Amino acid sequence: MAEEYVGFYVQDIEFRSQVVPVQTPLRMCLSMALAGYVPPAFEKPFTYCDICCGDGKTVNALASLNKESIFYGIDFNPNHIAKAKKTAEALGLTNVNFIHASIAEIVFEDFPTFDFITINGAYSWLEEPLKQKVLQFVSSRLKDNGIFYVEYMALPGRVAIAPLWKLIQMLTPPEKFSSSKERGKRGIYLLRLLARRGMFYLQANPPAARAAQFYLTQTKNDEYFIDHFIHNALASGFRPMFFYEMNADITKNELRYIGAVDPSLNDIEVSVPPSQIPTFFEIAETEMLETVKDFIRNTMDRRDLFSKKPVQSIDDALAYLKERIKIFPSVPVNEVRRVLNIIGGHRIPLKGGIYDKIFKLFEEGKTCITIEDLNEFPPKQIIKAITRILATGDFTASYKEPFECPQDYEQRSYSVANDINKILLDESFESFTSSVLVSPITFGAGAELTNLEVAVLKSLLTKNNENLVEQLSEVLSKIEKPVQTFTGTKNANTLKTDEIQQIVSAFMKRKLPLLIKLGILNC
Repeated sequence: MAEEYVGFYVQDIEFRSQVVPVQTPLRMCLSMALAGYVPPAFEKPFTYCDICCGDGKTVNALASLNKESIFYGIDFNPNHIAKAKKTAEALGLTNVNFIHASIAEIVFEDFPTFDFITINGAYSWLEEPLKQKVLQFVSSRLKDNGIFYVEYMALPGRVAIAPLWKLIQMLTPPEKFSSSKERGKRGIYLLRLLARRGMFYLQANPPAARAAQFYLTQTKNDEYFIDHFIHNALASGFRPMFFYEMNADITKNELRYIGAVDPSLNDIEVSVPPSQIPTFFEIAETEMLETVKDFIRNTMDRRDLFSKKPVQSIDDALAYLKERIKIFPSVPVNEVRRVLNIIGGHRIPLKGGIYDKIFKLFEEGKTCITIEDLNEFPPKQIIKAITRILATGDFTASYKEPFECPQDYEQRSYSVANDINKILLDESFESFTSSVLVSPITFGAGAELTNLEVAVLKSLLTKNNENLVEQLSEVLSKIEKPVQTFTGTKNANTLKTDEIQQIVSAFMKRKLPLLIKLGILNC
């Protein structure tokens, strides 16, 4: 069985990863509570297991912020585990265990029981017997009321993509190539030829055409995307699933669906167009409700939470949030949006009643709010309001109060507050990729930076705001990779001085204060 696992999935190419924000215990617990269930206590010592952990970025980041908790990371790629262990050693972590093993090889009894078990990205690449082994492991090792997070590729959104990748797999049988890299390059070559010469399949299936075009474009600029193509498109276990299929497998293993890890997807009024809301007046069963919603949204990926013997109580869930969660603006208060943009170009105003109360508190100078500040409103109204203001992306949820951002912050000198963020930032800068930095007030993910913001921050740390635009211009002049600017996508080395000035100004005004509030930077 172990050989079968290695055979369908590459061992000779590493998969580039970053900290996955939704795998932060606070984020998972917040979503569970907003869904009306009582989560485990993330602020106390807990046990955590990440299956297919890659090079361990998420596990090491969480372990560095939760020193009293115990972490396990499992991955079949020896290079991934070697890198994860090297990072853990550099950080002096003694609370993390990285295990090189295929899923087929793991012995359940060798592991403790866990409060949190996660698998991000890899589940849909596994052959069916290995998917079942994962769920059996979760059923055996997850504590009662614990959380299982899983990301998987969904139907109907990927219905046209799976056959395309199966075709490329058939055209590039692994036994005919000396390495996965050679196989991946051949796959891209054939995909390019097929697309260039015309395929009615791609014409008739725009999602498949977009997936093909993504790899054909990205592999021209960055060889990493050949590696990504190999891990994703050439995994023989690649199979998207309907929610009802996943839920059936989960139920057989004594787990129960809690909700999407993104709380806004659990709010029908936010997650579907207004015209479809009456559809759900007639659907009571969870698996049918979620499946119909996926058809309406054409969902391509699901990130779901499941639990074993969860406790459902809105009142107790609110009490849980009241004791633990603080919410503060991620952007300047005068820029906070009072409207929520939803699917189909529709907008939900965040005005009146509870919303006026929330925004007034911040306008009056309150640095953060808690559920206690909203006690005058009914529980369901509080849950709806918190869900929706977080969905704007203009607010952050934390356990501790945010750090103070001084008024003269733009004139200060800065340093990175902890070693794990130094490692994460340096690796992202070296590869010129986006990054997720972690925070002591969330015990996990804090701020997400684009590749341009990573470059700005590294320049700022080097020059301390002196000649920052010139320093950044010099850095970007050597980079040919595409970046997203205010006027569209361009190559980094083609940006003009006024464009770089605009990027720096936006960073200083919006992102830098957040990094200070999150305790990611010392100033």
